[in-house]
Amino acid sequence: MSVVLWYTRYVSTRTIALTLRPDAAQATALERLTCQFNAACSSIAGVAWEHREFNAYRLQRLVYGDVRTRFGLLAQHTIRAIKVVADSYKADKTHRHEFQATAAVVLDTPRLYRLRSSLASIATLDGRLWVPLAIGGKQREQLAGAVKLAEADLIRDEKGRWRLL
Repeated sequence: MSVVLWYTRYVSTRTIALTLRPDAAQATALERLTCQFNAACSSIAGVAWEHREFNAYRLQRLVYGDVRTRFGLLAQHTIRAIKVVADSYKADKTHRHEFQATAAVVLDTPRLYRLRSSLASIATLDGRLWVPLAIGGKQREQLAGAVKLAEADLIRDEKGRWRLL
């Protein structure tokens, strides 16, 4: 007789706030990405509401080509925008959703962002940027202990600092 033991390993998800230090040109590229991504989300939300189509895969068929053309987003940015809209309607289907121009941009790894020691690589509409990180020992320790990096939100906080969450 053999005995099989099953171990359940709980994996916790933690948010690590990383401060970016873009130069002027990089900050402009990040602003442009944020505006275009959120304008695309608002447009996608309008189509979703009009067609009452809140499934990400079916919504993708409706909007993908138009969004790429109109907003100049990369393929993966477009897919993330569609998913953001579908997820927002999953939470609330009572009204048409609008996205503020300054809302978060959802980035997945490794296509849209990567981290290397003191740099973050972010895919923007103006190409891939290598933006310096201003992080301390605690964040480095958390990153070193991370099993896997998940998607990240690119935001600009109330003090005007660019952050990856």
